[in-house]
Amino acid sequence: MRKTFFNTLPILAAILLALACPETMGQVIYGGIFNSVTRQRISNVKVELMDKHYVTLDSMRNPKNNRIADRPSAWFFDMENRPAQPYILRFKAEGYETQDVPVDSFTFRRRETARFIADVYMEKAIKHKTLEEVTVKATKIKIYTRGDTVAYNADAFQLAEGSMLDALIRQLPGVELKDDGRILVNGRYVENLLLNGEDFFKGDPSVMLENLPAYAVKDVKVYDKDGELSEFLGKKTGDEELVMDVRLKREYSVGWLANAEGAYGTEERYRARLFGLRFTPHTRFSAFANFNNMNENRQPGYNGEWSPAQLTGGLRSNKNFGVNYMVNEKDGKYKLSGSASYLHYDTDVRSQTTGVNFLPDGDTYSKEAHEQFYCQTWFNTSHTFQFTWDKVFLNLQPSFNWGKWDDRNTYLSGTFNTAPEPYASGNLLDSLASPEAGDLMRRIAINRSKTAQNNKGNKTDAAFNAYSAIKTGIANDNLNLYANVRYSDYEQRWYEHYRLDYPAGGGQTDYRNKYTNDDGPIRNLNLNTGGEYWLWFPCNLAIVPGYNYHWHDHTKRYELYRLDELAGWEEDGDHPLGMLPSEAELLQQTLDAPNSYWSYLTDYSHRGSLYAKWEGRPRTSGEGTWWYVETRLPLMYVWQTLDYQRERLDTTVSRRHVMFEPSFRVYGRWHNYQRGIDIRYNKSVSFPSMTSFIDIRSTDDPLNIRLSNT
Repeated sequence: MRKTFFNTLPILAAILLALACPETMGQVIYGGIFNSVTRQRISNVKVELMDKHYVTLDSMRNPKNNRIADRPSAWFFDMENRPAQPYILRFKAEGYETQDVPVDSFTFRRRETARFIADVYMEKAIKHKTLEEVTVKATKIKIYTRGDTVAYNADAFQLAEGSMLDALIRQLPGVELKDDGRILVNGRYVENLLLNGEDFFKGDPSVMLENLPAYAVKDVKVYDKDGELSEFLGKKTGDEELVMDVRLKREYSVGWLANAEGAYGTEERYRARLFGLRFTPHTRFSAFANFNNMNENRQPGYNGEWSPAQLTGGLRSNKNFGVNYMVNEKDGKYKLSGSASYLHYDTDVRSQTTGVNFLPDGDTYSKEAHEQFYCQTWFNTSHTFQFTWDKVFLNLQPSFNWGKWDDRNTYLSGTFNTAPEPYASGNLLDSLASPEAGDLMRRIAINRSKTAQNNKGNKTDAAFNAYSAIKTGIANDNLNLYANVRYSDYEQRWYEHYRLDYPAGGGQTDYRNKYTNDDGPIRNLNLNTGGEYWLWFPCNLAIVPGYNYHWHDHTKRYELYRLDELAGWEEDGDHPLGMLPSEAELLQQTLDAPNSYWSYLTDYSHRGSLYAKWEGRPRTSGEGTWWYVETRLPLMYVWQTLDYQRERLDTTVSRRHVMFEPSFRVYGRWHNYQRGIDIRYNKSVSFPSMTSFIDIRSTDDPLNIRLSNT
């Protein structure tokens, strides 16, 4: 009964959406008003609607927080009861030349409630005026709200000389800056950190936080920003995200910014950092470099987050540099952006642990020493090419990531019948590492073990995403098409020498020379494509049927070899860690077949969905009540096949299932958007791994025998 109730909730929500239709403002024409040079929006412009004889029929002003078809600062006129005839629009603003725009005769299409006419670019008027000497005194306000935007005045905060953006962000009321660079505003996660309204090293906010000087910042604004698709269509499509927009002062809107830092200290510690930024209102290029061998790259916060327990252990050396670019055509016809970064780090971590085991027959003592050496290199690049025409929006996003690593670990441990503290730590560790059990070990050691590991590998990941929105010309409907392709290649090789012995007797020495060829997903290919058709109805109601096809190809190979089974490869052999037999036939003789396997998984799915949403947003932002209701009704058919080989096991497993995963959301904000409610319901369906249906027994770790669920 309960299951049926929750499954029908989204369906009921869809019916309510279809019936919901508050009072509308009829059929309107609208557009934007911009500065012809800076391309910034202009507000408080008087707009007059006139007939062809220049007789004024209506007039209005566009306040800054006005919204029409989800466009801020828009002008609009209700045309529902006006005849289809030519009109003239006149735009007047203080400091600008008056401009007339003719509008040809037109007729609204069926279900069309709003028609975009034109964006007007006004030219500054030339004026000369001499002012008397005046004295202006003002109080700096730290924080203010304008509609649904929270703004912080950077000059109102006291910062130390030379502070970067992160120091300013930490002082903002209601803002929390985590150690990993994540930013929270009143508990909400900031999804993107912008510079003058544009992406800047998207996905890596630390670049701006640590390198942008705080003195160059005019203000910091936090708001829900519509995505490119919503801006193109002039309607909400669900792609908005909470952003923090860092605005630079006017004197820094065109020019160069650069800063450098260098330091050298005891224990050969060093730090060098360089950052350069060249920018104009429509272009930006930046580069940064960071070299240091200091583990502590965080700063104490104001909420008690700085804890010694969070310090990175060992000694880490970083070499990190990258570039970022952005070109935004002034009329918005195209925008190109991207970034590339290189990171190399070496980490040396050494630790020792001493313990006591309290037992009824007498206490035992333990001593452990762990040495870890990590050497990793990563290269990442991603780009976005966006093109906008009158009726077509196209977004292309190629990306490429590559990395390699060579990590080494040495682990020593011993269990003793007496406390090891009286003995010199260095001598004790040498005795643990020595293959021969000396007099000290024979007297106090119950057992000892030594493990040496070497992990080498590399990973390549390439992806290409394409997205397009097309205005169909039928009412305000639009067709969205998308295709995503991702390919990854992963290879990893493990070398391990393991030795366990009992110096005082009572046990047999166990030595293992293991090699693991864990190619992982040597090929992991994903294809995802589909489309949606958005039907727009009056009162901002949208019904969206859609289809999606997904295909996934996943191959994995895991091979475990016991090299100690070869003659001459025992503990006394002269074969260091990382060496393999020169002949493939010899290597194959040591294959641990019961714990090696190969698998090939293929799955594809067809998903049909029905999405509906309604938004009741007041025309003036920040006033009245804003309600948002949406529901999704997806129905998916999934088919999966697994080919699996393990020793004498060679089988194929398949399964098919149908999934219904409905969801709905009710979201409201009122009281100047300072209060609100957000109710969500989601149903998700998951299935066990395909290997759970195969009789598998893994014994590569004698202390942890793993069995499948068959």
